[in-house]
Amino acid sequence: MNIIKKFIKKSIKGFNLYKKCCRSINLKKRLKNASPSIKDLVNNGFLILKWEDVFNESHKESELYKEMKNEAQKLNFTNTASYGSLKTNYLAKKYAQFESIKDGGLLKFCYSNEIASLIYQFFNSSYQIMSLDYWRTRAALDDKQRIASQNWHTDPEDALMLKIFVYFHKVSEKNGSTEIIKGTQVGGNNCFRKFPFKNLTGGYVKKSIIDRYENKNLISRLNADEASILFINTTALHRGGYGIEERLTANLSFASLMCEYVPRHIST
Repeated sequence: MNIIKKFIKKSIKGFNLYKKCCRSINLKKRLKNASPSIKDLVNNGFLILKWEDVFNESHKESELYKEMKNEAQKLNFTNTASYGSLKTNYLAKKYAQFESIKDGGLLKFCYSNEIASLIYQFFNSSYQIMSLDYWRTRAALDDKQRIASQNWHTDPEDALMLKIFVYFHKVSEKNGSTEIIKGTQVGGNNCFRKFPFKNLTGGYVKKSIIDRYENKNLISRLNADEASILFINTTALHRGGYGIEERLTANLSFASLMCEYVPRHIST
């Protein structure tokens, strides 16, 4: 009986791996149905838009932008230092134990027609929310010591992922603008992670590997003005949040409906 159970378990595991190997991210169909800006996102792995380009109003006049920025500014390091991660050394998050910051503006942004339509274009189908957050990044105390996702990595949850940042002030190298290696997303011209063969638990990438891309001038630093909206396919190699000044952003993460990870907004 035990032999039969082991055989069945092994067969199911093998079948699930086969399904993943055969999975398509529907690259051609997504490109065919996308607007020019989303095509750039699909091809390059990132896109930067101005608030005005998306919402057809200045961020200075936008009640939604003001609401979001006001919510984000309530973040502090003291209240969010207990969620059990190395990231607490440099990051304050809304999504943390005992944190009670209201996020009405964040929800309105996520579910607005303007943002939802862009996300739908990227996935070319329905999608799921993995997390909605505000992040305050602490200024680096040691200019030689990066922590956790400040190192080069890919997000492991799915083969098709999208992260959106909203900058609440001008962001540059000084306050930790995100860096990304162009085309290294799953399906990209310089694809790094051959899904599903890379272990989904992820890990950080050696400098020797990054040097290969640097020599090809593929590394982009995503500096942008206040109220810029960044779209990043985080299956690409990227790192961020490391600078000598603080950074304040909204951070929204999405994955395809085939993602097997439980979203962070669902309690387990």
